[in-house]
Amino acid sequence: MEVVPFPVSKRIFDLLVTAVLSVVSIPFWVVIWAAMVVEGLLVPESRGPIFYREQRVTEGRVFWLTKFRIFKERELSKFRQSNGY
Repeated sequence: MEVVPFPVSKRIFDLLVTAVLSVVSIPFWVVIWAAMVVEGLLVPESRGPIFYREQRVTEGRVFWLTKFRIFKERELSKFRQSNGY
């Protein structure tokens, strides 16, 4: 497999764009978080952690992925049981 050189300017551009978009998207994530907290208060069966962590593997490298919970805990346990997890 041939290694392709990676330009430093592209890396700098990628980091700058990522930083700017991360800061700009903060209000969006706060609104999602607030909506999940309100839903947890109004609908007791949807309570659970706001963030969901799972282990992923890519190209032999193991890493943790953290994302917003978009499921009910009860449905997740049903899914895991039916799929042998």
